[in-house]
Amino acid sequence: MTPNPMYRQTIAEAWRLTRRHKFLWFFGFFAILMNSGVASGIETFFNNVSYLANSSDNIASVKQLYQTNTLGFIATNVVDFFKAITLENALTLLVILAIFIFFLWIAIVSQGSLITATDTFRQGKSVSPEQSFMNGTRLFWPLLWLNLMKYILSVGVVIVLGLPLLSLYLIRGQDFWMNILLFLNFIILVPGAMVLAFLLQFASAYVSLKNLRLWPAIRSAWTLFLKHWLATLEMAFLLFLIYFIATAILSIVFLPQILNMYVNNVTGFLPGLSGYINVSNVALLIIAIFLTSIYSTFQYTATTLFFIKLEQGTITSKLVRWFGHWGTIGESKTPALKVAAKPTK
Repeated sequence: MTPNPMYRQTIAEAWRLTRRHKFLWFFGFFAILMNSGVASGIETFFNNVSYLANSSDNIASVKQLYQTNTLGFIATNVVDFFKAITLENALTLLVILAIFIFFLWIAIVSQGSLITATDTFRQGKSVSPEQSFMNGTRLFWPLLWLNLMKYILSVGVVIVLGLPLLSLYLIRGQDFWMNILLFLNFIILVPGAMVLAFLLQFASAYVSLKNLRLWPAIRSAWTLFLKHWLATLEMAFLLFLIYFIATAILSIVFLPQILNMYVNNVTGFLPGLSGYINVSNVALLIIAIFLTSIYSTFQYTATTLFFIKLEQGTITSKLVRWFGHWGTIGESKTPALKVAAKPTK
């Protein structure tokens, strides 16, 4: 299936902006810590399907932990730790909490910076890194609430649907409850999490570009998704496909060298190779961070451009263009009854 020309134009424009404005790569690296643009919906789908494929083993592991009272042992140790907490432990927890809060803050700020900078550059205007950072800081709280709502809803649905069934399975040991849990996960959690990921991107764009408040942004995102859900899926799949191909190419380029070094080191062919491998691992880590930053910037830029074009009504799903608009497929465009024209005097 060849991409819609509008999709190709969006991707080409996103890559041009990503290549020209390299300071966006800094924001791209941190933004991907929370999600990865509209393609995160497809990523969520595949991640959840993979989780369901291994869920039997995961649930069996939980059952073993329950039967051996390991969960209770862990809970008791956690309670005892906080009862007898020392100053050093408290300081350590505070440092860990501060690091977590910092990365959460910079990730949210980076999302707003990328969205607003993309819109500014698309209008032919210029924006400095400092101004982009200030724009992202201004949008921190609404974007934080949107990200938290996504995770709270995802986890909340899992708890409401999954915990009672999982408890019944652990207590009674009947596979029936586990099968019901897997079935509900497949028909509710998998598509639900994917839709939430799409809504998060659209609502973030409405907050950042249209200055809407939280609930109006969510309602507008829902309306936009309902109207263009098929085009959204197509664009998300296309971006995910680009990610898959790029990852495969990088694996083909780097993996043989890594395997060759490790094989030579294990068999003792090259003495002193472990130090070289460590340096190579650091170099590969730097390259991976660099490429991840570029790709994350590209995905967020493409997502923002896609949102703008959906708002403008310039993107139509390729399947809709092939088969007609949903609800009118197969219907004749000519009216069944023709009204005779009035004779001219």
